[in-house]
Amino acid sequence: MVGIALPDELFRHDYNSGFSKKLNKDLVVATTTDYQAADEATKVRSALALSMLSKAIAQGYRVVAVDGGSEDGWLHEVRALGVDVIPEDSNRQGKHPMGKSRRQALEEAGNCQGAKIIAWIEPEKAGFLMNGKRNPMEYAAFPVHSLECEVAIPRRLDNLASYPLQQALLEIGANLTYQEVLRDRLGEDAPYFDMQFGPRIISRDSLDTFLSYTGELRTPHDKWESIFVPVWDLMLQGRKIFSVPVHYAHPPEQTQLEQADHNYATKRVDQLAALKDALEELLEL
Repeated sequence: MVGIALPDELFRHDYNSGFSKKLNKDLVVATTTDYQAADEATKVRSALALSMLSKAIAQGYRVVAVDGGSEDGWLHEVRALGVDVIPEDSNRQGKHPMGKSRRQALEEAGNCQGAKIIAWIEPEKAGFLMNGKRNPMEYAAFPVHSLECEVAIPRRLDNLASYPLQQALLEIGANLTYQEVLRDRLGEDAPYFDMQFGPRIISRDSLDTFLSYTGELRTPHDKWESIFVPVWDLMLQGRKIFSVPVHYAHPPEQTQLEQADHNYATKRVDQLAALKDALEELLEL
């Protein structure tokens, strides 16, 4: 089975039995940062990123952040937390800086001593490290750590209730679109994955599929595709990918920011078009 949606109760007993301490030794958080502008949106986003990084370090995780040139004062705060900040290498193989920097972050995290699991997290998803008394990242990592799957894709349980309505509809629609396209190859049982959420929990054994992606299919696809195409590739190989339900709330300040700027909606429509094209081109190979 390529994927399965896990019930909320499945891992509760084992998850609460000292799992956090075990995961601290084996999981490395990977992300990318680039906060150069002085506008209000960048201030909000950089503050959220600092919160995410702070939570990860406070919970005992090693964190690798590949940075594209953020403001010096912000970087000083990040380094003071204990984050391993690495300058973006523009000479890496790839077709777009976004894809190249994400692969660099994944590779650096995978090279950390003892790394068995890599958690790719977009920097502003502070709630993925803790949401009330729940820790969505740890919950999503459980089946990867217990070797039940190679990659876990967290699925937001509330159907994006904390997001702007337009964003919620676009992201759910995008996930359904990918599911429909995959049915051509995987059949009617192709599972629903919340690919648009962003985080990926990746086993060390499956990391090479992410790192070997060049950003080139029939045409260049190396922005968001860099963390989508490798997952689809693993699915098509028959590798085990789990959809893991998590309790996640979008930061209210980010919801407010995105509601006020209609450019975000345009970006998501463009994103869906590019990702659908990439998936269809992957299926042609």
